Amino acid sequence: MHETIWRNLATSITEHIEEGMWIDEQKRYGYGYVLYDDELVRKYDTPQYFGPLYGYPISDKFREMIDSSLNNQSFFEYGIGYSEQEYHHGPWIFNTAANAQCQALVGNDNNYVSIVHWMLEHSNAYGLLPEAIDGNSEDICFINPLTWACAEFISAVSIGKHLLTKPDLKLEVKG
Repeated sequence: MHETIWRNLATSITEHIEEGMWIDEQKRYGYGYVLYDDELVRKYDTPQYFGPLYGYPISDKFREMIDSSLNNQSFFEYGIGYSEQEYHHGPWIFNTAANAQCQALVGNDNNYVSIVHWMLEHSNAYGLLPEAIDGNSEDICFINPLTWACAEFISAVSIGKHLLTKPDLKLEVKG
């Protein structure tokens, strides 16, 4: 009885995500109504990359969002911002690493490898990663290093380590 209730709830949530989550051609979602705008605010939902890492099914709509993410949501080619937050304009390593993992899960091997290399290029002299990078200058890193950024990078490398040694993959390839 309880299992059926939970399964129905999960099915309902999944259906509503698929029907209404990504509402425009840039795969933005309806963030909500705010005092500073009369229209529904649409934002990128970059934490959505974590869904499949926790078992959310990779649907055609999700795959479409992953395919368009690097063209519409990135800074400095491969750094992924965090839901267009006003308090920090620029890429965040934990979102970038989660995006890399999703790229590997959907078979975008070249993008995966390029994102991992991009993160490595933004590590410090000890190989540790900052939480975020300034959206106006790639040379400015914030809160360096930070454990969750490093941990998510390790997760990204773990999920696609077999791709990092493939000689036929090329860097600098996008959607």
